[in-house]
Amino acid sequence: MNCRREFNQMLCSWYAGKGLESIASFFAIMFLSFSANALAPGKQTLEALARNARSDQPYAVVISPNSRENVRNRQLEADSYTQRLRELGFAVTTIGPSRRFDADAAIRDLANIPRGSNVAVVVPAPAYADADDIFILAQDSAETATNDTTSMASEALSLSFLSRAISKSRPTQFIVLIPHCRRVDNPQALCPAESLARSGGASVIAANNSNLETDWEGISYDKILPLMTQEGLTYAALYNRISAATTGAGITMSRSLNLSTEFMFAPLNFFQNISTPCNSNRTGAISLTLARARVSACETAVATWPYAREFVQAHEFALEQLAFAETETFCGPLLQSSLAVYRERYPAGSFISQIERRLTDCEKRRVEKGRQKDREAENVRRQDRKQNQADQPQLDSRTSSNVGSWFVIMGSYPSAERFKAVAKQNWLDAQGINAQLIATNNYPGLTSGLTIVSQGPYSKDVAQRRLNQVKSVARDAYIKSAY
Repeated sequence: MNCRREFNQMLCSWYAGKGLESIASFFAIMFLSFSANALAPGKQTLEALARNARSDQPYAVVISPNSRENVRNRQLEADSYTQRLRELGFAVTTIGPSRRFDADAAIRDLANIPRGSNVAVVVPAPAYADADDIFILAQDSAETATNDTTSMASEALSLSFLSRAISKSRPTQFIVLIPHCRRVDNPQALCPAESLARSGGASVIAANNSNLETDWEGISYDKILPLMTQEGLTYAALYNRISAATTGAGITMSRSLNLSTEFMFAPLNFFQNISTPCNSNRTGAISLTLARARVSACETAVATWPYAREFVQAHEFALEQLAFAETETFCGPLLQSSLAVYRERYPAGSFISQIERRLTDCEKRRVEKGRQKDREAENVRRQDRKQNQADQPQLDSRTSSNVGSWFVIMGSYPSAERFKAVAKQNWLDAQGINAQLIATNNYPGLTSGLTIVSQGPYSKDVAQRRLNQVKSVARDAYIKSAY
C-alpha cells in the first residue's frame, strides 16, 4: 500500500499490524483537530460600537502578546487598540495569548471575513523578523525561538501566513500596522514590510527598533491612537505623520511600496454619520422633550468618543437648544425673565433673533390689546350716550309734573367745590359711565347750592333701571326727583 499522506499512513500502520493502539491514536488526533477549530482558544470576536451609516462594515484583527512578553503592559496597549477600533466602527477579532496550534486555527478562520471588506491588522505584540518574513511568538514558543531565523520560522507565527489567510476574502482595502518590530538576523536592518505586502497584498507600516534592550519601545500607542481618529486621514498620510512624530527617537520606519491612499480608520464625516440622537436636529430650535433627549444622547456620545470634537460641539449646542426650549412661550413677566436668563448664558446665541422677534410680537400684542380695550370702552360710552338721549324726556322747569324729572345721582358737592364733581365725572367716564354735572338751584326738589354728578332726567322706572346699571361702580348712587 502506498502511504503518502499522514492520514493514509495511520491506516497503513493499522493494516501493517499495529492494531488498536494505532487506531486509538488516530481518533485522538482527529478529535483534537476538530476541537481546536471549533473552540479556537485565544480568539475573541467583538462587535463594533459604532457604524458609519454610509460605509460597509470594516474588520480588524489585533494580535495580543503572549504572557511572557507583557513588557510595559503590552496587553493594555492591545486592549486600547481594540477599544479604539471598535469605537471607529470595526468588528474586531483578537488573537492571543494562545498556543501556536490554536493561533493557527484562529488565523485560518480569518479567510471567512466577508468578501470585499476593508480589513486592518494591528500587531501590538513584539514582532521579530528575518529578511523575508515577520513573526510573533506564541504562548508555547520555545525560549530560544528568536535565537536564529531557523528556529523562529518553526516556533513562531508567520504574519505572511496571516496575510495570505485574509487575502482569501479578497478585501477591498487591507492594511497591517506593526508598532514594534526588530530584525533577528541583523538588528540594524529594516523589517521586510514589502516582502510581507507581497504575500497577501496588504499595505504595511512597521516601526523598527534596533535597540537590543528588552524594553521593546517602538511607536507608543498614545501617538498612534489620536491619528487613527482623524477623519479623512489616509493610511499613506498616517505613515507620514508617524514618521514625523518619531524623528530623532531612535526608531526607523519601514513601509511597503504602495501604501493605500484610500483606507482610513475614520472616513470623512464619520462621527456625524454615527447613528445616535446626538446627530439629529443639529440646527434650529426643537421641543423641550427632544432637547432633553438630545442632551442625554450627546452626553453618552462624548463619554464614548471624547476625542471627537463633533460630539463636543453637538453637546454644547444641545445644551443651548435646551436652554431656549425652557424659556417661557407666553407673553408676560415670566417670558422676560426666562429670556433674560438665556441671553446671559448665550449672549451671542443662535436663538437671539428668535428671542427679539418673540419680544416684539408680545409688545405688539400688548399695544393692540390696549387699543382694543380703549375701542370697547368708547363703544360702551357711545351706546350709553345714545341710550341717555333715547331715555331722556324734555324737562320743563316750569312744571311740577314728575314725568321725566328723576335723576340718577352718583355724587353731590357744594358749588364751591365743583372741581370735586369734575373729578368724579372723569373717574366715572373712565369706568365707562357717562355722567353730567347739574346745578341744583333750578330744581325745587333738589337741595340748592350743590353740583351733582348725575344721569337724567328720566321717568322713575327708567331712572331705577339706570341706577341698577351703575350700582356696581357707583355704590352710593341713588335716584331723586327734581320736583
